[in-house]
Amino acid sequence: MEIVVDASGLKIYGEGEWKTHKHGREKRRRWIKVHVAVDPNTGECIAAKITDEKGGDATQLPDLLKGCPGSVKKLYGDGAYDTKKCRKALQERNIEDIIPPRKTGGLSKKKELKNRNKALSEIKGLIGDSDLWKKLKGYGRRSLVETFFSRLKTILGEKLSSRKYDHQKLESLLKIHVLNIMAKITK
Repeated sequence: MEIVVDASGLKIYGEGEWKTHKHGREKRRRWIKVHVAVDPNTGECIAAKITDEKGGDATQLPDLLKGCPGSVKKLYGDGAYDTKKCRKALQERNIEDIIPPRKTGGLSKKKELKNRNKALSEIKGLIGDSDLWKKLKGYGRRSLVETFFSRLKTILGEKLSSRKYDHQKLESLLKIHVLNIMAKITK
């Protein structure tokens, strides 16, 4: 099984994007951050974690992996997941990571960065062409998590109605559950 991971925000309160662009940023804009692991074959969310807007993508990956089945063998993620903590969590579960290393990244002797070192060597062997590396690794599958967020926000809205944090988390998870049901029905 493969998964694609990413995070996006759902608006708690504040004006829309157009008004912000036209009149400047409002002080009271707030977001809930939704971290998801999506099955690229079905488009269903198989694990989700909800945090406040300060919850970084990389810090949430180990917890997100706990909600994934043990059959996950490959993970696609963006450069935000290029951290020691993420690579270690993936290595502990024997999951191959397709995460592009940072352009400034160098080789490391740490065992949790073995896959990252391999990616850096492969890119170097391709004369530094990280775009070609992404193509060869099938990194384009990562865009399917963006499709998931697009469907979530377009169909169910990008704004939350609840005002209490626990209720916002529940509302976010319910939106994800509804989207999963819709994905199953449309097959």
